[in-house]
Amino acid sequence: MEKRVLIVNMEKCTGCKVCMLACSFTKEGVFSLTKSRIWILRDESRSMFVPIVCEHCEDAPCQTVCPVGAIYRDQEKGIVLIDESRCIGCRECMWICPFGAVQINLEKRVAVKCDLCNGDPECVKVCIPGALQYVSAKRPAAARGWERALKRSKALELEVG
Repeated sequence: MEKRVLIVNMEKCTGCKVCMLACSFTKEGVFSLTKSRIWILRDESRSMFVPIVCEHCEDAPCQTVCPVGAIYRDQEKGIVLIDESRCIGCRECMWICPFGAVQINLEKRVAVKCDLCNGDPECVKVCIPGALQYVSAKRPAAARGWERALKRSKALELEVG
């Protein structure tokens, strides 16, 4: 199977949060911004929106730091996943993620993050401005996507810092 990546373009994001609603409904069965696995932050100082998603890093720090091995990679698809049945909710993955993409589901007391809907992300389907794209990792857009991810990370540092 061809490896694909989720590309986020901050410049196109309007902050409508439809992606968040689609995500929460797909993953949790309810339309709830708090149950989404993609988050849209607003950078007031620059009047822009910063979508936060898991980048499924090649050398995923969340996987490395997990004390119980609950985080693993689907080698065929290249997706970093969390086995909720093994997760102890220690938050180590949440603290180490450079993109802020891992959160704790307070009801289940386990870590959750984007799993790309098993290779068919719903958020991409509903993103009317085209800020989210799911493309072949071999395309030049994938390399630009990583550059944009680093830019989002820097924007987060400014927002939180």
